Amino acid sequence: MVEGLVEAHRGAGGRARFACTGVPRPLDAGPALALYRVTQEALTNAVKHAPGTEADVAVSYDAESIAVQIANELGPGNPHAAKGGHGVPGMRERMAAAGGGLIAGPYGGQWRIEARVKA
Repeated sequence: MVEGLVEAHRGAGGRARFACTGVPRPLDAGPALALYRVTQEALTNAVKHAPGTEADVAVSYDAESIAVQIANELGPGNPHAAKGGHGVPGMRERMAAAGGGLIAGPYGGQWRIEARVKA
């Protein structure tokens, strides 16, 4: 499902790489939709705030959880300092409602988002 978003992002002219680690397994509809929507929002934000950069999308499965990490280079200026947006707070709320969590922010020259739900 997330891999399809990466393919659609590429089809729309975006640059993205996809990786998956662990053994994929089904996830309940609510958490699966939350991970999908967070990935969708993160890719949209990458294009909006850092046009032309490549996004890395990684899905990881372990014994306790499933996580999606989206990272891209920081764009010009300081995009994570923008005020008034609802993107990251909305992603946090979505993940909390699905029983998971979200970490977002700058890290080593990149903007990273990690969304995780219990398996």
